[in-house]
Amino acid sequence: MKINQKHLSYLRSCGLSDQMIEESGIYSTSSNKVKQLFGQKAGSGMIIPYPNDLTETEQQYNIVKLDKPLKNKGKYLSSLNEKHRLYIPPGVEKALNDPCKNITITKGEINALKAVQEKIVAVGIQDELGYKEVIDQLNIEWKNKIVYIAYDSDIIADYKKSNAEWLLAQELVHLGAKVKCIRIPAGSDGKRVKLANYLVKNDYKILKESAIEPCNCPCQAHRHKK
Repeated sequence: MKINQKHLSYLRSCGLSDQMIEESGIYSTSSNKVKQLFGQKAGSGMIIPYPNDLTETEQQYNIVKLDKPLKNKGKYLSSLNEKHRLYIPPGVEKALNDPCKNITITKGEINALKAVQEKIVAVGIQDELGYKEVIDQLNIEWKNKIVYIAYDSDIIADYKKSNAEWLLAQELVHLGAKVKCIRIPAGSDGKRVKLANYLVKNDYKILKESAIEPCNCPCQAHRHKK
C-alpha cells in the first residue's frame, strides 16, 4: 500500500517517523475504495488499519481520515457494520500486560502512534467508544496499574469530553488502577493541542509530573453543572 505526499507530510508534521508510518500500515486510497470499505460515497482519504489477530470470519477494521470532511459527519469514518474498537498500535499489546509498565490512554490513532514512538505504552480511543468498551477491549489486570489519561488540551472547556474522561477514570479507580489525568497546555493562540503535537517539541515527563488526581479533575465540576 502506498501513501501520497500530502498524507505523508501530514503524518510527519505530527511527529511520526517514516519507520513508524511504515509499521502502522497507513496508506492513501481512492474514493472508490473508500466507498467499498465504508459503504458511502465520501471521496478519497487516508486509511488507518487496526492491528489485530483476524479469524477467518473477521474483517480488517479500518478508519479513514477523509481529504474533505463530510457535512454533519466530520472527517473520519469507521468500518461499515463493525463495532468501534480500541486502537492498539503495533508492538504494544505485549507491553500492556507487563505489570511494571504504566499505560497512557489518549485520543485517536495518530496520538497513540506518536506516543509509542517516544517509548510510551499507549492506546488510542475514538470519541464513540464508551469507557466500559475501553476497559473490556483492553482486558488486562488493572490492580495497581498506573494509568495516564491524556486527552486534547480542550478537555476542560468541553463538557462531553470531560465527562467521558471522568467516567473512564472513576471506573479504572474502581478496578484498582492508579489514575492520573494529563493536562496538555493549549497553543499560544489558544488552539487545541493534541498529544502528538505536544510531543513533537516537549518531553512527556513534564506532563506526567503535573498530572492530577481524578477526584480533583475540573471535569467533575462540569459533570454536575447540567
